[in-house]
Amino acid sequence: MIFSKKTANKIVKIITKLLSLIHYKKIDAFTEKAQKQIEEYHNCSLYIKKNKFLLLKTILTTIVELIAYHCIPFCIYLAFGLGKYNVASFLTMSAILYTSVAFIPLPGAMGASEGSFIILYKMFFPAYLLSSSMLISRAVSYYLFVIITGLMILGYIIKTKIIKKHCKNLCKKH
Repeated sequence: MIFSKKTANKIVKIITKLLSLIHYKKIDAFTEKAQKQIEEYHNCSLYIKKNKFLLLKTILTTIVELIAYHCIPFCIYLAFGLGKYNVASFLTMSAILYTSVAFIPLPGAMGASEGSFIILYKMFFPAYLLSSSMLISRAVSYYLFVIITGLMILGYIIKTKIIKKHCKNLCKKH
């Protein structure tokens, strides 16, 4: 639909007909919103077509980011001196865990991630290390990013205040 305006318009027409069959009152508003969305998607598709290298770079960066994110439990596994399982097993399990809790509307899917980690990773970690590995994994994969983001925002605020103060001082001198 992103690259074919015709297909998108056909789908909107079908949906509009279905809505009219059930006597939906806001068909015009729906059609107008859909047309705006189709136009926006079309503009994005043109941007993607013009910037293929940027798209490729974004895809590769995302792949590297996801692999690094999903390798966190494996790094913890290795840090505990364990080595029976390979990285592919951990990547798969981490992807399953992420997919199973990603759509739960909780901040960081709190509770669901921890509980699922305990259930899914008990085959990799001995019982006496399972809770510790879960805590470390969550600390790195969620809380560390929250802390880093907070520090970045704090740094930005401080930098902005310093720049404003510097500009005021320059204005006073002139």
